[in-house]
Amino acid sequence: MNISYNILKEINENIISIWKKYPGITERIPLLYTKLKTDSLLFIGNNPSFIIKGVSARIRSSEEFIKYWDDPVSLFNYSKFDDCLQDYYLYLSKGRNSVMNGDSQYFNIFNKISDIIGIEWEHIDLYYIFNTSQKEIEKIVSRNTNFFDEQAEITVKLIRHLNPKMIVIGNASSGYVLWKLLNLKFDKSIGTYLYKYNEKEIPVFISSMLTGQRALDVESRIRLIWHIDYVCKLMNIEKDIIESNWDKLQPRENWVIE
Repeated sequence: MNISYNILKEINENIISIWKKYPGITERIPLLYTKLKTDSLLFIGNNPSFIIKGVSARIRSSEEFIKYWDDPVSLFNYSKFDDCLQDYYLYLSKGRNSVMNGDSQYFNIFNKISDIIGIEWEHIDLYYIFNTSQKEIEKIVSRNTNFFDEQAEITVKLIRHLNPKMIVIGNASSGYVLWKLLNLKFDKSIGTYLYKYNEKEIPVFISSMLTGQRALDVESRIRLIWHIDYVCKLMNIEKDIIESNWDKLQPRENWVIE
């Protein structure tokens, strides 16, 4: 099931209102959402990356964005927000379809974990600012705490609306922020944290990045997947596929993700 249109519209409007409240911090439009699944295995990252080469290639591959071919980055220019908004939503929608079809190297790890565990996955970010450099983000955060605190509060609301079966936070700094905001408590009986909301207990795993240059090594990823599956069985969490498919781990080379 997908989150309702009205809730998603409200979330996006709240994100946009922060950009209007704090002008000048970034020149780029914020990440917005076109569709999100509820009752999923929810992966949470720190913020959306912005790789100009990849953005340009995606825009120039579609005639729907022909007016941006000369300057693809202009689609993300916040000063042109009102003029570009519909095209931007189209770009996001096409990008999501590509991700869910397994065409994104970054998101392929989530597809693999979902296939093994047997629960459909979803992905959101703690913050909505496009930037690939973690160091740059940390500098911007240190100078603009209110800007980022308000984004994180929106993400907490979004998590509650998404009502995930399990949460995996694939970033240590994001894990610390959400540990505080969600008031996570470590449960030694399952070996990870619990988020308690509306009489529901949601297991939360905090990890380093699952892909990229600073990603977990292969063996640590395998142990994380085993732990997720173990807690799923221990807490009788309903799966979309009854049996876990550990054959998906073979061959081992499939888990060496650049």
